[in-house]
Amino acid sequence: MPRLWKPLCIGLAVITLAFVSIFAASCGSSNTSYRVVDAIANYDYTSTGGFDININGSIVFSGMLFGNIQPSKNDNYQGASSGNNALEVFPHNADVNGTEQGSPVINSSLGFGSGTQYTVLLMGNNTTNPYVAQPFTDNNAVPTTGDFEFRVIDASNNLTKNVDIYIVGSVGVVTGPNPPAPSATLTFGQASGYISDASGTWWLVITNQHFHTPIVPPTSYAPSALQIRTIVLVDGPDGLGVGTPLVFNDLN
Repeated sequence: MPRLWKPLCIGLAVITLAFVSIFAASCGSSNTSYRVVDAIANYDYTSTGGFDININGSIVFSGMLFGNIQPSKNDNYQGASSGNNALEVFPHNADVNGTEQGSPVINSSLGFGSGTQYTVLLMGNNTTNPYVAQPFTDNNAVPTTGDFEFRVIDASNNLTKNVDIYIVGSVGVVTGPNPPAPSATLTFGQASGYISDASGTWWLVITNQHFHTPIVPPTSYAPSALQIRTIVLVDGPDGLGVGTPLVFNDLN
């Protein structure tokens, strides 16, 4: 029996070790992914060189400018571990030999869920709204109806508190006598749900809540079927007024 017991113990130990490794790979290393959008218009990008984005003490994106998205490739995301991740945003010129100097412009802890995709918006103007890094959960499942999908995020400090968002076939539909209900009503820091429409040419119209006069020039889009897009409302250059919305490819 002793001669049989030793090999049996070794075999059980190997099986147990393999099981623990598989369990750790499937549970302990559950990953998520994210991308970062710079929606801060009034920062001094000229003298600072933009933003460096640090995750858990390591630089992942360097020299981000207003309107940039990283990773920059369409439909691309950066991998990260699920759970809490420390995000710090430094001026680009604070990097000395790979080490950031001084205090970060933004210091956040982001709680990422397993198997989830996020868009992290750098937003605020440090006057009426502090600079923040705000995550929004993405849903990039392929639309099942053959339509395209979009969502709108309000990151403009200069829009009024509540704005109505319309995605319509023509601007006159909103300004005419029988306007439809808005696609969404948003305030700063809010995102609409995902909204489906048939592919074609559409207009983004923004009005004050319950009114039907555009408060910024309407913008046209021509998405194709099965595309998903995120539209970000932002301030104008140097933080003045309201700028042209940013459009980012989520899928296809």
